[in-house]
Amino acid sequence: MKIIDAHAYIGESLFNQPQSVTELLQRMDACGVDTAVLAPNRPKQYALWPANQMVADVTKKYPDRFWGMVRVDPWQGQDALDDLKRAREQLGLRILLLHPWEEQFQIASSNVDPLVEYAARNDMPVMIEAGYPLVSHPLDIAELANRHPQATFIATHGLQLDSAGFALTDADLTMRECKNIIMETSGMIAPETMENLARDLGCERLMFGSHSPWFDLRLEVERVKLLNLPSDQIAMVLGGNIERFIIPSA
Repeated sequence: MKIIDAHAYIGESLFNQPQSVTELLQRMDACGVDTAVLAPNRPKQYALWPANQMVADVTKKYPDRFWGMVRVDPWQGQDALDDLKRAREQLGLRILLLHPWEEQFQIASSNVDPLVEYAARNDMPVMIEAGYPLVSHPLDIAELANRHPQATFIATHGLQLDSAGFALTDADLTMRECKNIIMETSGMIAPETMENLARDLGCERLMFGSHSPWFDLRLEVERVKLLNLPSDQIAMVLGGNIERFIIPSA
């Protein structure tokens, strides 16, 4: 069973959660993770473009172990859009990451629209750091997803940071209403939420991600492996669902 972590951070961190490539590879090998999709931590210098370049360099050095995301700040307007275009066309980064909590923007803001429109036109999924109070509530993600039905969104942490459970109903409503959202698993402590989603909406709507190093990669992998789902569905969640966005179909 191939395991692909759809959501891991590397680099120095403004918020004291650094992770080097060597550290991540060691953690992946210990857990049997074959590949990880990398996002840059928010660096202490606040400059995201050098961090995106760092991610691209790592993916080129370890093409069998890593794929890359591009992270931009919607407050930067045209500069953010230019960076997104350069990252896709020049660096080969394949997913757009939006982090409303650390970049301090509201996910349903109109500032986000040009970035999502570009991503949709170029078959780039949009990963949203979801579940943060005021900036990425499930219903706000639903508003954005409904504005952009052609885009594919990956919403982290079960859309609502399951450890709090403050928006389970809103997360469920959002997933049922918006067919273009995939739920990512990091930090979800209630297995029945993942199991019910796979059974009711399809296992292709659920995707494994660890949010390493913020969460423990070992725990995040085992949480998905132990779901009460058929083995073929677990294989899709653990790797197949992210792989179809990264590997072009023949």
